[in-house]
Amino acid sequence: MGLDAFVNCNCLKEGRVKPAPFDLSLLEWTDDGIEMPDTVEDEIFYLYHEWKEHACPHEDMQIYSDRVGNTSGMNVYYGVLERLGEERFPLLRRIWGSPFTPEESHKALTELEQLERRMGEVEGIFLLESGSMEEYQMTLVGEDRWFYSAGNEITYRLNPEGFCVQNREGRVLFQSRAFTQEAVETNRSGWQRFNARFSDSDTGSTCETTSPISKKIWGVEELYYPASFQVVNRGLTSSDVRAIRVLRKLFEASIQTGNPVIWV
Repeated sequence: MGLDAFVNCNCLKEGRVKPAPFDLSLLEWTDDGIEMPDTVEDEIFYLYHEWKEHACPHEDMQIYSDRVGNTSGMNVYYGVLERLGEERFPLLRRIWGSPFTPEESHKALTELEQLERRMGEVEGIFLLESGSMEEYQMTLVGEDRWFYSAGNEITYRLNPEGFCVQNREGRVLFQSRAFTQEAVETNRSGWQRFNARFSDSDTGSTCETTSPISKKIWGVEELYYPASFQVVNRGLTSSDVRAIRVLRKLFEASIQTGNPVIWV
């Protein structure tokens, strides 16, 4: 789950599209962008979608499209708005709704600039790899966010106490703000797997689980398990919230083209 958005290009309006295998007058501009009426024959509907994908230099006739944020990212975004006062950002708090007109995008861009100036007022909690300081997880102060669950047996959490491992009854099995991780190779059901052994850097307390903390890129797990982590609290920057960067590009594209931002 998450929020995606796009802005259509003007190639169709300006006649800069490839010849179409159907009558272009059939196309309509709706609140959802460029559409073919449902009343056309299935063959024409199929030809339209096939043509639209490469009808102009912009894929699917969208000058800009991107994921604004996944579920956790959007929770952080709305959490920042709440802490800074949602009433100050009336447009930014209603994304995920009806399309933004170019006029609304212009106003929203002003709200976004105000939001960026005040980001440092909101404190975040970051799970970082020691040494490289690469971010693995983050949440906001005051939140208790789980980011991994293993068969309902345990959850990994990030909260004001640091990194926590809890069992299904909510009992804390491990808690630390600075710890090492040892990935222990094991063979489970004929497949190479790794268990994790966490050790608190101050107290020496340990915890063993079946799931090391690993690097993930777009949901693809890499076989890299950091040897140590630390939990750091600091004020946010705009780069900590992906939605801010994407929203800026969407609003600018809307203003440039005169077309709405469409949320999907």
